Amino acid sequence: LAHFEGFDWFTATIYLIFGGDSGRAFAFLADFYKSRSAVYLWPARSRSLGKNSRKPEVISSYVAEIPPMYYKLCHHMELILAKEVQGVFNTFRLSGHPPAKCFWNYLDWPEIVDFQLLCLLCGPEYAAFAGVAMLRHLKPTLIDALQSQSHLVRLREEPITGFRFIDHLDFIESLAAKYGPEVSADLNQPLSIN
Repeated sequence: LAHFEGFDWFTATIYLIFGGDSGRAFAFLADFYKSRSAVYLWPARSRSLGKNSRKPEVISSYVAEIPPMYYKLCHHMELILAKEVQGVFNTFRLSGHPPAKCFWNYLDWPEIVDFQLLCLLCGPEYAAFAGVAMLRHLKPTLIDALQSQSHLVRLREEPITGFRFIDHLDFIESLAAKYGPEVSADLNQPLSIN
């Protein structure tokens, strides 16, 4: 390898979901690679698309390293968060750090699997809805942490405890009903950032 791209967590997660059956995991990934969802849910696929673009002027140098999955999905997550969970959105605004700049820490393995399956079965826009649901779950913790300016540390260093997708599916579905068509239409458009 001339240049190591980093560990591919999406591929590893799919491999584990398939119970370590590399043949089934490879067959799934080979088919999934061709889908529009792959660009948003599989960071390595997203990066390869940007590198192989015949129109380098489409993506400015400022965002050339940001995969479309982060740019578009985080943009929509922030828009929805501002409308649906204003307290959390305002917490980030007061701190000067938008939610898109935060790094998700970790969920328990069953929730990681549920997240992947939710996005694979329902579409990449569900990643934005799930992000809003996670931040809504963390609202009391984040607002308390803002007092000591430790909310960013909590997002980066502490696990998301007590979150279960099953408990938030109604909220996620309500977001999908409200914002799904708009987000889906945008994700189907080519990425053009100036």
